[in-house]
Amino acid sequence: MSKMNILTLDIETAPNLVWAWNNMLWQSAIPHNYIIEPSFIMCWAAKWHGKNTVFYRKHTQVDFLSKLWELMDKADAVITYNGKKFDRKYINAAFIRGAWYRQPTRTTSTCCRW
Repeated sequence: MSKMNILTLDIETAPNLVWAWNNMLWQSAIPHNYIIEPSFIMCWAAKWHGKNTVFYRKHTQVDFLSKLWELMDKADAVITYNGKKFDRKYINAAFIRGAWYRQPTRTTSTCCRW
């Protein structure tokens, strides 16, 4: 039996920048046309299960997406915290904006389910 390549991954995102009046801040939603700069992945960190090396990239680095793609492409499974509902969507959107498409990797999220 071959050993699985398990990648632990986390991303950090920037908030949406919006034009809003004070009374809008208390609404449940601000209209999307008020967004002047959308949220994006600021940085990510990843580590192979059983290895000591931590990979880290900021959005300003040239290989920001290519290194993430490379690691996820080698992974048999990816462990995240809330990855199914959050991280994976941001990562896939970044790949799509970069005109990259990748096959799905099995993702396990450690976030609680309520």
